[in-house]
Amino acid sequence: MNDKMLDIIGLADEKYLHEAEGKPVMKQTKHRRKLSAKVVAVAAAAAVMTVTAGAVAVAKLSNKESVGEFYDSSAVSEMDNRGYGNGTVGTNSHFSITLETVLRDDYKLIPVVTIKPLDDQAEDYLAQSGELPYPMTYYSDTNEPGNWNVACYARDLYKKGDGRLSMKMSIPFNSLNNSIDKSRPLSVRFSEGKYLNINGKTNEDSLFNGIELKLDDYKDVKGVKLYSEKGTELYLSEVGFVALFEYPDNGSFWNGELVYKDGKKDKVDDISFDGEGLGLGEKENIGLSMNFKTLIDVDNVESVKLMGETYTRK
Repeated sequence: MNDKMLDIIGLADEKYLHEAEGKPVMKQTKHRRKLSAKVVAVAAAAAVMTVTAGAVAVAKLSNKESVGEFYDSSAVSEMDNRGYGNGTVGTNSHFSITLETVLRDDYKLIPVVTIKPLDDQAEDYLAQSGELPYPMTYYSDTNEPGNWNVACYARDLYKKGDGRLSMKMSIPFNSLNNSIDKSRPLSVRFSEGKYLNINGKTNEDSLFNGIELKLDDYKDVKGVKLYSEKGTELYLSEVGFVALFEYPDNGSFWNGELVYKDGKKDKVDDISFDGEGLGLGEKENIGLSMNFKTLIDVDNVESVKLMGETYTRK
């Protein structure tokens, strides 16, 4: 599979951390994952307190190039036409972080950010191989931590002189017995990408002090619930799907396909950029979440074929 996460959070065996065809391997927290040629991923698991810094929001995408690292040109154009840009900026003396857009479906928030180093210290930090800043969610009204299970993706590792690092996050509302109250305002903060102790100890985050991006200006996308003959639910939105089954560890879910009413078909492997295992049942391997790199027309979807089952509307 080209330019994709070869496996999803919670599925990869330890040996895959040293494979991926010799590609760079990120430091990981509890959940392990494979890495593909151009996708670098890291899972966050902590809470770090900072103060707020921000700016105004705009409707148009302020950096199409950043968004285009995770979505194809048709999706970027459509998002821009719909006014899905955000433009909020959080900054301190080391970094400037722009929230390019925040998409939302029934299961997750998907922010895209652009991180720019403002001094040599920030430049050196981003250039550390395998070091990405960890995003964490907080309730803006109380400063309480939200969901720690934030998946974060970059197309490539940062190299000195790049000038910016684009990152896409996937923030599930429910995951691994940790839930977010969707009715409350959320924000995201960053810390240095070192190991984080999820048992209460936090790492130093001085380079990112003062940077917070509010996620309240999100853009809802269309979604629909589909069901197999067995009654298993698959939630399909314009930007991905969540299948509520016990997923396998062999990656066979990439072979699924979307079948449209007009006869067109899309393979999951062709339209997906990344994915996570959400842990939505009694077992941690229930809840397969796949994130598309394009926007699909859910109204035109006839069925989804996945893991030998066909999912349709009731």
